[in-house]
Amino acid sequence: MRVGDRRLATERTERRLAAILAADVAGYSRLMEADEEGTHQRLKAHLREFVDPKIKEHRGRTVKNTSDGMLAEFQSVVDAVRCAVEIQLGMIDRNADTPGDKRISIRIGINIGDVIVEPHDIFGDGVNIAARLEAIAAPGGICISRVVRDQIRDKMTYAFEDMGEQSVKNLKRPIRVYRLQLDGGGKAPSTEAPHAVPRLSLPVPDKSSVAMLPLVNLSGDPEREYFVDGTDEICAPSAGQSERAEFAIAREVSGPPRASTNLSTPTSDLIGRDVEIREVTSLFADQRFVTLIGTGGIGKTRLGLEVARQLLPQFADGVWIAELAPLSDPQLVPVTVAAALGLELVTGVVSPARIAAALGSKQVLLVIDNCEHVIETAAGMVEALLHANPAACVIATSREPLRAESEYLYRVPPRAVPTHDGQALEHIVRHGAVALFVARARAADALFEPDRQTAAAISAICRRLDGIPLAIELAAARASTLGIRELASRLDDRFSLLIEGRRTALRRHQTLRATLDWSYELCSEPERAVLRRLSVFAGGFTLEAAIAVIANADIVRSNVVAGVANLVTKSLIVADVGGAIARYRLLDTRRAYALEKLDESGAREGIARRHAEYYQDAFERAEADGTDGRLPSGWPITGLRSTIYAPRSTGPFRRGVTHRSVWR
Repeated sequence: MRVGDRRLATERTERRLAAILAADVAGYSRLMEADEEGTHQRLKAHLREFVDPKIKEHRGRTVKNTSDGMLAEFQSVVDAVRCAVEIQLGMIDRNADTPGDKRISIRIGINIGDVIVEPHDIFGDGVNIAARLEAIAAPGGICISRVVRDQIRDKMTYAFEDMGEQSVKNLKRPIRVYRLQLDGGGKAPSTEAPHAVPRLSLPVPDKSSVAMLPLVNLSGDPEREYFVDGTDEICAPSAGQSERAEFAIAREVSGPPRASTNLSTPTSDLIGRDVEIREVTSLFADQRFVTLIGTGGIGKTRLGLEVARQLLPQFADGVWIAELAPLSDPQLVPVTVAAALGLELVTGVVSPARIAAALGSKQVLLVIDNCEHVIETAAGMVEALLHANPAACVIATSREPLRAESEYLYRVPPRAVPTHDGQALEHIVRHGAVALFVARARAADALFEPDRQTAAAISAICRRLDGIPLAIELAAARASTLGIRELASRLDDRFSLLIEGRRTALRRHQTLRATLDWSYELCSEPERAVLRRLSVFAGGFTLEAAIAVIANADIVRSNVVAGVANLVTKSLIVADVGGAIARYRLLDTRRAYALEKLDESGAREGIARRHAEYYQDAFERAEADGTDGRLPSGWPITGLRSTIYAPRSTGPFRRGVTHRSVWR
């Protein structure tokens, strides 16, 4: 492409957020095969006479018509959904006199997304998702994305059916799909259905008329009047033109009361978190912004949601969750938050400042979930809300701090595990990790009942899995097929074993390896290199030891210090800073994963050698200091033995580390 051509293309292309409606004809190939000319003419007539005008009526733009469908964009998602419903209703009437095998049924998908706009086309992830939703929809049906559902649920009284997560071509993460609830027979909701917001269409008698008094014009368009509930006004002839007039004031259509939250109803109890729930809930007596941080699978989201439910009565304007996990583009954070808060998408840039201004002084609690991969934008979003609205509060969940103003960090701990075997059964099952394992094992096998022996094995499993709820739930699901003892014996191969999470969970929560991959990929390459090399420490280590063992020409001392600090911040390393010298450690599951990565890098043997030599030198210094070969309290002898006994650590490793403190 020549420079001039590139300039011209740039000038004609723009990017914006839009509500996208994609539609196609169900069974188009079958219809064309049976009656090619008739099908083509009927479809053209439907589009020309009904669908395209309906889109214009709802302030949309038909972007293009294809052989079997069309694509449109709207400034308002409410307009897009209302248009889709009226299209489906109208198609029922238009098909009434057509033989069943020749009827044209339309499938519709609606999404809000970032799109690239050209004069005669739009494309991008927002369009791809709308097309996928259309393909999922039943003939005569409407499927919408989660962001659309969140945007309209408190403005339009339709019911929704959760269809779970669906994969979309070229997108790494699945999307959550909802079906607009349909009446019997596969028809869209009629205007008389209790879950529909109807248009008012009143018959006009010969000798009287009904004048509908408009309460307010919300559209800014003098040719379109709306009632306060957003329902269009259709006026009868004026009262002065009839012999008798009856006046009526439109009221909002009766339906379920406006929800004060979009939090989903929990499907299971939150086990072993009573203390944490009380602690986090109590923080909001003094704090407005609390971030729950912790390693992947620790249960930050579940804890945050339960705290939010506890706090619901304290927020007059509701508690709302914005789920950021599905986002791949940080620019979509503001529109996701706006949708969660029920702020209608309109033209122009949807910025944090604009959302904060639109929210005003409402007393709300916002839960902003899974921030780590869009953390800078999430931090800006939170600051804008809290600065503009002193009545707003925020719970964030992330694997690292947002580092935003007024942030209070709460590090979510693992579930409690028994510290040693030999305890009474009643005492063992009171630990949160064991109680969680037993509950999930019973869900898979109603006859499961732990005895003292199996409880001891469960305790060992929970310790090996570091009390991480996700890992424990994955392990418990295997207990019904492997048995407790076999499960415990196979945890060295935990990444191949713990692979069957909930089908509807985020992909990174469906296997143990996936959740570790997610955290690892969010690290910079220098941080990954430090993490891999730290895996040689089976026990705890000091910063001095880390520098001595892993610093070299590729990773200088300052990078080791920064890497350890950042990995602690990102919940990949556990820090104990209570003593005179800070000590660090990798949880067992994290270490097993990092060791695999170290093997893949080809650096394990050299790092293991330096680890062994470091401690050999330390032992010799201790002996020279007159300690009779006794090492200071807390030295990780077990970890050193693990390195020396490792399969690769033969020959010079074993001969080079001879101090009696290691082998006695």
